[in-house]
Amino acid sequence: MGPIDFPEHTARQIAQTGNKIAAEFDLRGLFGIDFLLEGDVAWPTEVNPRYTASVEIYEGAMGMPFLDWHVRACQAHSEPGRSRDLSEQFRSVLSQARLRNRGRKAAKAIVYAPFRLRAPDLVRLEQSLDLASAGIRIADRPAIGLPLAERTPVCTLLAWQVGPRGLAAFDRVLSALAIEFEQSRL
Repeated sequence: MGPIDFPEHTARQIAQTGNKIAAEFDLRGLFGIDFLLEGDVAWPTEVNPRYTASVEIYEGAMGMPFLDWHVRACQAHSEPGRSRDLSEQFRSVLSQARLRNRGRKAAKAIVYAPFRLRAPDLVRLEQSLDLASAGIRIADRPAIGLPLAERTPVCTLLAWQVGPRGLAAFDRVLSALAIEFEQSRL
């Protein structure tokens, strides 16, 4: 769920770490750094030198296309002046989006099969629960009837309006999925 607001000191430390890693490894565009938070200190644990799956959370919460910015950054990388200008432009647009969407959160959850099952009709489920009106969608859906092993990813839930209404809808989807899974058990 995100975006997460950190104390200024922590946000600055994370940004400095990202800038050092980007410079040292000549990274382009968006990339990810996993870390553990201890108090207000972020301890890096892993670098993902690529566009990460968590970017969808930020796109949903801020209402802006990060993939477009990522592509533009990769294209501008070999031209230092253009790259610097693009970076400053991105920071400005991102800052405006954060202000405009202050407090808006998005969430993403990967749902795994609790046991062997056949993939249920997730499009029908999504429509019957009217998830679009709650800002939730079911993505990465397997083909209906596809046999799935225990602990296999079944789908991804994306929620663009995380708040009391969005969380209630998220719970409704998880409950409905549990019923669908039980009915599709192998």
